[in-house]
Amino acid sequence: MIRNEILLKNGQILKNPSLFIELKTKKDGHLVKETIFRYPINEEAYDGINQIDGLSIPIGNYQKIAPYISPDLKSAFDEEHYSLDKRLRLIDPSLYFLFMGLTADKKCSCDLIKDWAPKIPPIVNSISNLRVPREKTDRVVKDIYPLLDAALTRNLLEYQIKKNASVLINPSVPLSSSRVINRQVEKMREMHRNGRILFDTLLTRYNAKRDLMNIASLSPAMLTSFNIDNIIDAIMQGTPDIIGIRLMNLDEQNSAEMQIFLNFVKTLSSSGKPIIVFNVREFGYVTLCYGASAISTPIAKSPYTTRKKSDSLPKKEGSYYHPIDMIDYSYEKLPEQIRATSYRLPCHCEICEKFASLLNIDKKQWNFFRKVHFLLLKNMEMMELRKTDVPFNTALKDKFGRSKRMGYIPFLP
Repeated sequence: MIRNEILLKNGQILKNPSLFIELKTKKDGHLVKETIFRYPINEEAYDGINQIDGLSIPIGNYQKIAPYISPDLKSAFDEEHYSLDKRLRLIDPSLYFLFMGLTADKKCSCDLIKDWAPKIPPIVNSISNLRVPREKTDRVVKDIYPLLDAALTRNLLEYQIKKNASVLINPSVPLSSSRVINRQVEKMREMHRNGRILFDTLLTRYNAKRDLMNIASLSPAMLTSFNIDNIIDAIMQGTPDIIGIRLMNLDEQNSAEMQIFLNFVKTLSSSGKPIIVFNVREFGYVTLCYGASAISTPIAKSPYTTRKKSDSLPKKEGSYYHPIDMIDYSYEKLPEQIRATSYRLPCHCEICEKFASLLNIDKKQWNFFRKVHFLLLKNMEMMELRKTDVPFNTALKDKFGRSKRMGYIPFLP
């Protein structure tokens, strides 16, 4: 059940609901390209990943990923082939990487902007070496904020235009510290205002061909009664065509924060603007019941950064997303979940049907297998939700009720 279709200024369609996937690395680009070629639409049984309508790519990583989302040979012979270049493309300025990203992400962002704002990368590197979070935050506000000027905003918008982004995303700072939240909100307001002014003046030849998105990167803890009106005003600055929300550090054990965030989405949706919620997994489906039009998910991993509890190296074999339980099982724990069925894989996606049993998957194949499975299964979930004949929230109640995500049910309207 597609609730409505939103015609974008570039002529593409944003379906409601829509699912985007986040491509952060060259490997992600290669994975999605391979999935489309290996598992194309098969009308008798399978749909490939044709229900995934958008790609979200950090701007600093774009050049590495771009070769994998160019027109493919099959598109030249089959106009109906849903190649990656036909999907909605978001090139996210991702300025939060400069402040809280992993080392590799910071480097990519710094490498991109070093010619536009040469003073920023050395400061970012200097701040990275600090040990005290409070000191890092103060340095960001004092030394980096003044350098996030209109010239940098213009360069980031022009880069998106040159790379044919479907929607232009206004750069802004993340809202991450209750101690300096007012400074962060004011900087976000300023950057959104500058982006709209640039869009309507120096970039005016594009404002009839591209929608402009204002995006807020925040954790629910920032949405207090003292801050929320100010945050909403900063998001709406310059009257964006689309609103983006990047959810950070969600604590799913904190039901009050989850409800506050959902109410926040509902309030923003009352503006009539399409809303895209970034950096979510299964919780994203709940936001669709509160007015979000689209959600964007990372591939087969948690969207939230967690600190290691020890100095041990991260595990090489990632987790498997269970189609019924709707949770991830580690490589070590999955066997005990399916031992009773002679280790038969619990999913009916095409790659799971191909291997049939966990015992048939070589350890070297595991990570590729589980990520392709994730894409195919998310596609199946989106198809199921789009084709349901019952109200959307009722379909989700049924789906969560059969899963180990029953904790989401009380949040469904």
